[in-house]
Amino acid sequence: MAAPAYAVTERQADPEPRLSIRERVVQTAESWIGTPYVWGGDNPEDGFDCSGLVRFVFQQTLGMDLPRIAKQQRKTGTAVASSQMKPGDLVFFNTRRDPGSHVGIYLGGNQFLHAPSRGSEVRVDDMHNSYWKRRFTGARRLISGTLP
Repeated sequence: MAAPAYAVTERQADPEPRLSIRERVVQTAESWIGTPYVWGGDNPEDGFDCSGLVRFVFQQTLGMDLPRIAKQQRKTGTAVASSQMKPGDLVFFNTRRDPGSHVGIYLGGNQFLHAPSRGSEVRVDDMHNSYWKRRFTGARRLISGTLP
C-alpha cells in the first residue's frame, strides 16, 4: 500500500482565487493566536500543543489529515532549505533532545507561529531569536507548486 500523500497543489485546494493557499494557511494559523497551550490539545475549545495546532490548521484550511505527533509530521512533505522557506512551510526544532520535538508554521520574514509550552499561548516568535536559532532542525513543505 502506498504511503499517504501530504502535499497539495494550488489547483487542488484553492477555490478562493484572491488568497493563495499559503496565505490561507497563514491567515487560519494567525486566527488562533492567544489560544492557550494545552499538552495533547488539538482544538481551539480545549487548547493546542504544537503538533495539534499544525494538524488543526492544515485540516481546517486544506482538508489534510496530518499525523498527530511533531516527530511524525517531520516525515511528511518535502525537506526545504532554510533559505528557501515560504509561508505555510512547517519548521521544526529540537526542544527535548529530539530534532522533531517541536513544530510551528513559518509565516515569512523569519517569523513562525506555534504553541510553545505549558503556561503560554499560541504566538509568533522570531526564528533569529537565539533560543530558536540554536534549536532549529529543518523545514518541510506540504504545499507544492508555484504560488503567487
